[in-house]
Amino acid sequence: MYQKLIQQSLNFPHFLYLYIGPGIGGGLVLNGEIVRGENNNAADVASMPIPNSKLKSNPRPNSSFDIMMNRASLNVLIRHLKYNNISVNSLNDLEQLILSKNVHYTEWLDDTIEALTHLIWSSTILLDISTVVIASAVDGGLPNIIKERLDYSLEASAPESCIVPKIKTGKFGSDAGTIGAASLPIFYSFSPSTEILM
Repeated sequence: MYQKLIQQSLNFPHFLYLYIGPGIGGGLVLNGEIVRGENNNAADVASMPIPNSKLKSNPRPNSSFDIMMNRASLNVLIRHLKYNNISVNSLNDLEQLILSKNVHYTEWLDDTIEALTHLIWSSTILLDISTVVIASAVDGGLPNIIKERLDYSLEASAPESCIVPKIKTGKFGSDAGTIGAASLPIFYSFSPSTEILM
């Protein structure tokens, strides 16, 4: 597993990682190393300002913009489904709705793709990176669906002279947090990071 991680970081030494779970999380890798930022909040995409949602189920913010956590997460999907009288009791329920292409799931997906498109263009232009990795806590084909939709949306909305970023899908799914936590002792003990050596 670690050999695959090392190989991936060699293939893509600069990338933004987005994880769609109950909320939306992120990570930034530059030159093969995780960027933490001055306050250890680099790539805190959940707080990124974003245009307001078009979903009637979303509470109206008090300002002219919202934040990503209120636009692109599984909790937003569950809230939208409940608003439309569809109960969800497990991740398996969500996966079945995704597989069935439920109309209210599709409404959430449209809204999420719009938000992710704004986020990705802002991030990739600011950071000068060309790869974004998308992962999710549920399957049902969701990461691949998001990738396909983003490929089209980013191509259609590309600002003049900007290179359309490549969207890749993550492989760990709902195990991402567990694998990340389990790898920390190894990372801190054996990482060649110059920051750790200092």
